[in-house]
Amino acid sequence: MIATVSSEGQITIPLAIRERLGLKAGDRIDFDEEPTVLLGRRVIDRAKWDEAVAELQKMAAENLKGHPWEHMSSAEMIDDMRGGPCEVPTRGDFPPD
Repeated sequence: MIATVSSEGQITIPLAIRERLGLKAGDRIDFDEEPTVLLGRRVIDRAKWDEAVAELQKMAAENLKGHPWEHMSSAEMIDDMRGGPCEVPTRGDFPPD
């Protein structure tokens, strides 16, 4: 999608992008000019992020009560779903350079 820079240096973010990213008036965007393209990222409020993560952790803990996964790490749960731990390749498992 293309946006045009106004004489005041402003751009309008296309509606489809604003809707997909959940952007609304007042949201902040961080621009990174280091790559070969201009990259804009939504600035996330750290306190709101931490609050949302804590809420998800609480919900997960409540839903896992009495379940065999209750005291497992996420990696252990994934291994259980896969039917056992995955094998981590070692240097000897790769063909010579």
